[in-house]
Amino acid sequence: MVLDEDIILDRLAKLEKYLIELRAIKKLIFEDFINLRNFMATQHLLQLAIQICIDIGNHIVSIKKFKKPEAYFEIFEILKKEKLISDENAQKFIEMAKFRNVLVHFYTEVDEKQVYQFVQKNLDDFNDFIKEIGKILENQ
Repeated sequence: MVLDEDIILDRLAKLEKYLIELRAIKKLIFEDFINLRNFMATQHLLQLAIQICIDIGNHIVSIKKFKKPEAYFEIFEILKKEKLISDENAQKFIEMAKFRNVLVHFYTEVDEKQVYQFVQKNLDDFNDFIKEIGKILENQ
């Protein structure tokens, strides 16, 4: 079967919108970031952005009939194993999926510094994801 390019492109467009907001948040100094509204908005935007990456990856795994992942991070291990994404980027996306689990399941324990550091250090990982998906779409 062929990947549903419309679904993927729609999700990537939403991801780009979320990244615009996250880039604006990245410019905040920590003291402004920890304002409850900024902190909570950031958590939610990150959760949505990461979920889009997971959903797109899962769509590819499903359509290509690769091994079924048992956890979200395994989606990126499978895409790496199938040589659809680089080893380096796979590791970034695996960490992203694990961070999403922290945001969703351990939300009462999430610390402002942890979220701030993720935004400061990992936003470019989403750009790497977009590029990897672009290559997959070109080669299908």
